[in-house]
Amino acid sequence: MKKAAMFLWLFCLVAFAIGANEPPVGVGGVKDSVGVGAGWVNIGTGSRDVNLGSLGKDLIAGEYFDPMDDLPTWNAKWYFDPEAGPGGDGSINDPFQDLATDIEKIAHYNVNGTKVNSGVVEPGDVAVLREGNHGWIRFLEYYFTDYVALVGMPGEEAVYDYLNIEEYQRFYIKDFDYSKRARHLRVDAGDMTASGYNDKPFMFKASKDSNGNGSSYGLILQSCDFSTGTADEALNWAASRWDSTVCSAVLVANSRHAHVQDCTGTALGAAFVLEGSASIIANEYQILNNSFQWMNGDSFRNAYTDSLHINGNFMRDFIITNNDHIDGLQIYAQADNLLFENNKIWETTDASRTVYDFEINTYFTLISSIASGATDNSLFQNNVLYGATWDGFRITDSVNVTFINNTMLGRDETATAPVPYMRCVTTATSVVFANNIIGSKTIISGVTDTNNNTYSRDFSGAGFTTYTTDGDPGLWDLTPTALSENTDAGTATNAPLTDIIGTCRPYGGVIDIGAYEYNDGGECGFPPLAFDSFASTAAFDSLGNVGMQITAITSEDATTSPVFWEEGSS
Repeated sequence: MKKAAMFLWLFCLVAFAIGANEPPVGVGGVKDSVGVGAGWVNIGTGSRDVNLGSLGKDLIAGEYFDPMDDLPTWNAKWYFDPEAGPGGDGSINDPFQDLATDIEKIAHYNVNGTKVNSGVVEPGDVAVLREGNHGWIRFLEYYFTDYVALVGMPGEEAVYDYLNIEEYQRFYIKDFDYSKRARHLRVDAGDMTASGYNDKPFMFKASKDSNGNGSSYGLILQSCDFSTGTADEALNWAASRWDSTVCSAVLVANSRHAHVQDCTGTALGAAFVLEGSASIIANEYQILNNSFQWMNGDSFRNAYTDSLHINGNFMRDFIITNNDHIDGLQIYAQADNLLFENNKIWETTDASRTVYDFEINTYFTLISSIASGATDNSLFQNNVLYGATWDGFRITDSVNVTFINNTMLGRDETATAPVPYMRCVTTATSVVFANNIIGSKTIISGVTDTNNNTYSRDFSGAGFTTYTTDGDPGLWDLTPTALSENTDAGTATNAPLTDIIGTCRPYGGVIDIGAYEYNDGGECGFPPLAFDSFASTAAFDSLGNVGMQITAITSEDATTSPVFWEEGSS
């Protein structure tokens, strides 16, 4: 129990506050010069590259890309409208046609900086996309010296059938959505697929040709929707349709400096495939605050990357068919310097769904690093992971990995599926498992096991604020109560300064176990003071100084603290 221990001092009050910086979750804007609307044109402090280079090996230090600082000040605005006729001048009253038809209006600079067309939308400009379908769009070898923005018109729905940006530099895309009518298209185009998803085309792709030198960089994708249908449609689709026609959302390959934020999607294959190659290491990606539901693929599939930050994403309700293996996060080849924090991955929000038949190789894994040495120098913290899972958290032959303050729950009470557990397979060097609420654990040499509480299949004993066995996790509050054995039971070593929702740590002087920190409204380190009464009597110290002894009586205990002052003080 947290005690309200305190000392009251006359004539002196000392207050302490502990705070923590949080990553930016939004950007500002200015009113369009022609009065189109406010709050949608991002503006920065100057024209320069997105600078994610400061992350590098220090990714876990908490430095974040901020669109307010790292985007250019936009220059001219040009308008594209699927309902427009040919010959427009690009103004709001006489717009160009849809983006696919009038793509040559975008200035085309090759890798040498030579302009190869007569396009008028120059680096630093905004292409405003009006309501309607802008078609099948492919940018090949567009190298901008400053960002070009493709931005959906506020209050309208600009969509596309397919968007490919290959061999590129500096694109900013916002409020430009995938066209649902294209969801069942089968395409015979290798540039729409990625390793492990060869039969599932992507809605959006940004990449460098695998035969190139990895010069593609500078992609910002914000507030875009990748939905192909509703949740009901997803549940009713047959397995054959999932296997042959559903699109995956975002592929970013062989690139550097990519930032994806505030995007959504339903009824799709994979959400994000983020990869490089053995010869081109993709680095400095940030995937922040995205929400996807009803997937027949991994939330995040990752290989050959360096400095990847995945933060604040919500992935839920996976459609798993026979002989399928789906992961919340799968790392299938080298992926170093990964910061995976504040994410929720829920296998389902429907407790009535059948648990998968693990005898026919149908299973779900929350976090899996399957290749030897694939995940080094990485940190996993403040994540909530839930599901009927084959593995909970698994890494292989890893060096310098910390898995701390995570809450990982299973949903199967019938022992059909294994208990969600954390383990490092084969060998481990400087691997830390600490402050986690989990089903079970396997500890080998090289793994430090500190303050982890295991509950097998039934987490009723974890002392959560709201929890029901095999319930909908959306209705739970997984914050430990004041009386929980997970409250004030963790280690401060390597622990995050905030919990998954930004509550400061520690509250009450000791870190809690799990992704949430108990706090009943007070400041970090000090619970709120609630006194029933006070009493005071005269008192003297050993030198004869006169003072006053004050007793604060609370509902929990009575704390007596003599307070003295020197003669002549006020």
